[in-house]
Amino acid sequence: MAAILYTVFWADGSADGLWLATKAGWTGLALVCPKTNWTKARERVEFSRAGVYVLLSPSTAGDDEIYIGEADVLRNRLNNHYVNREWTRLVAFTTSDGSLNKAHVKDLESQLIVRAQQAKRAVVVNGKPSLAPQLSEVEKAFVDNFLADMLPVYRLVGVTAFTPVAEAVMAASASGAGTTLYLNVKQVSARGQAVPDGFVVHEAVATANPSPGMPRAAAERRKHLLDTGLLVPEGDHLRLTAPYVFSSPSAAAAVLVGYSINGLTQWKDQKGVSLKELHQTAVQG
Repeated sequence: MAAILYTVFWADGSADGLWLATKAGWTGLALVCPKTNWTKARERVEFSRAGVYVLLSPSTAGDDEIYIGEADVLRNRLNNHYVNREWTRLVAFTTSDGSLNKAHVKDLESQLIVRAQQAKRAVVVNGKPSLAPQLSEVEKAFVDNFLADMLPVYRLVGVTAFTPVAEAVMAASASGAGTTLYLNVKQVSARGQAVPDGFVVHEAVATANPSPGMPRAAAERRKHLLDTGLLVPEGDHLRLTAPYVFSSPSAAAAVLVGYSINGLTQWKDQKGVSLKELHQTAVQG
């Protein structure tokens, strides 16, 4: 795969201020800022243009919440959200030449909602996506190409909501980090692998009786998985119903076994070699 140049510019000279992110040769532009910086960032001329945006609300217990929207004047809509919605971070896309119009951003919004709902990497606050506008063949091609350029920029600024687990697995395999690993501890069994943004568990049988001393973060994550139907009771255990990306091998293992555990030593390949040993071999010499 050929190298691609992306740039992230800290407009305020700080990671806590406004970021501008783009790809070389592309007229699209991402504007990223915390809610605490909105009253300053809103003065930028880019927010007077049409665009699509995501409002993010991180969660330690479950998946992050996101709200996806569009506007023909970003500043007006985001001013309203500043007053009436709770969120911590904004990622908005527009163009440097004003080439996006209302129909374009409505289509982008609709596609992003569908993509996020299908990826199941975040809780989408929106209801059903709005009906996509009727675009000409040329305009539709423009919007689809613009979205294709947007998606890597979301990853660049740390948003994984639009990346299906299957794409994360493909990225891991392409980088040579796609080794399938297994967890077998007492009655718990699982299959997973490292991916660029964490550790995906493809299938698992988990304990139904966690330890009273189970780490709080793991207990909250387990509750979230139960509440959302990703973990379901099955006999005397729990079963994972769909692949799920955890923050680390240890975080995944703790949720499944019900107590604190070192994932680096407990996840092993088919030959019984632990993930830690695989890492050691990879950096030797």
